[in-house]
Amino acid sequence: MIEKWQITIPLEGIDFKIREGFQLQNAIVKSRLGKWKKKKEEAMITVNVEGDLDTARKKANALIDRIAARLSYSCGEEVRLKEEVYLKQVQPKTRRREKGWGYHERRKTVRTRITIGDRHSAVINFMKQLDDVKQEKQALVDRAVAYYREALAEKNPFQRIATLMSCIQVIVRDEVKEEIVQQHHICDVLCDYVKLERKVCRDYYGRFRSAGAHGQKDILDSSKFQEAAVAAEAIRKITFRLLAEYASRNKQHHPK
Repeated sequence: MIEKWQITIPLEGIDFKIREGFQLQNAIVKSRLGKWKKKKEEAMITVNVEGDLDTARKKANALIDRIAARLSYSCGEEVRLKEEVYLKQVQPKTRRREKGWGYHERRKTVRTRITIGDRHSAVINFMKQLDDVKQEKQALVDRAVAYYREALAEKNPFQRIATLMSCIQVIVRDEVKEEIVQQHHICDVLCDYVKLERKVCRDYYGRFRSAGAHGQKDILDSSKFQEAAVAAEAIRKITFRLLAEYASRNKQHHPK
């Protein structure tokens, strides 16, 4: 008989209550009281997977981490998985399962964080936009939001800009159908998708992304650091708008 597991991993970085649970990609995202004497509600993602315990853990971790990356995009800050993993064996039923017991483990430590007005509504709206992208584009969305999350984790603005540019290039590469993406490709797509002026695009790419990535900037110079921090936030907003517009242009066509 195939083993079936229900696996739940709490999230770090969500400092607001998810008022109503919602389902995405066969996973449930919701807030509930933490276990093991924790009284504060925390966001969690639950999935049902098949396989032996080790296989099930790996499948669940991969799926939950992809959804956490999408939450990072939707909330505007870094969201990662906590150390805890809660497991219940659904099939075959065991004496432990019949008694309502589960398993509790701790994973390797990872990092985490989140923002916006009515965060609950905003997050669900953004998550559903991504979930509504055509199936053949879903892996690309996962790749892009993974870069976006890594950018949010970067403390150095030059590194944040470089990682945001990698996120942008995921979308640009798909749009221009070129394996090697040039500066003019990036500016063409940003001009089309988010109406960014070419001069501004070239400035961001040349003065910050290229110079920072190729060792032409003194990243310890406080004046340059502050200037880069302002540029990094502007590029983050541009990247967010690019992903939102890409999702909008690549919606699934649902039958009426």
